[in-house]
Amino acid sequence: PAWPAGGNSIYQASYMYLAKADNRIYFSTPTDIYRVDAAGNVKKFHSPQDLSGMSIYGFTVRGDEFWYAPENSPNTNKKQTDIRKISLPKITGITAADVEGTYTGKSYEIQVQGTQQGDVVQYAGADGQYQPVQPDMTDAGTYEVSYQAERDGYAIYYGKAEVAISKAEP
Repeated sequence: PAWPAGGNSIYQASYMYLAKADNRIYFSTPTDIYRVDAAGNVKKFHSPQDLSGMSIYGFTVRGDEFWYAPENSPNTNKKQTDIRKISLPKITGITAADVEGTYTGKSYEIQVQGTQQGDVVQYAGADGQYQPVQPDMTDAGTYEVSYQAERDGYAIYYGKAEVAISKAEP
């Protein structure tokens, strides 16, 4: 099915609820929310501790906020009245310095600092598509590299760095 024009969710009235945010797909089970990244990896995103025997029948992820609605059964006839919100903590301490160099025929790379074990860093070049490897930055010119760091239970961190490669002197 296609994503609806007015929102980020499909299958609102079903047992499985899907949402698209941050170029990822999120889905729920009765007690947990999972995230599928662009590579198809599935990770548990959040396990609400306040369900009191109820199940998750609706949720949304918007930026660093996660909203969910616990219910005893799917509520398809009216708005949910018990909507709970958590704000995901922000990742701090991640940096990448700009890089300058002269053409050597070898690709330059940025160095992302401040990550923790388990963090997943991905990079995007001019096409804006994040991937685990950095874009090729070999030829003389200026490149902007976007990077993102994912950490379980945190909002995704986004940053940018510039790579400037000058022409080699003959």
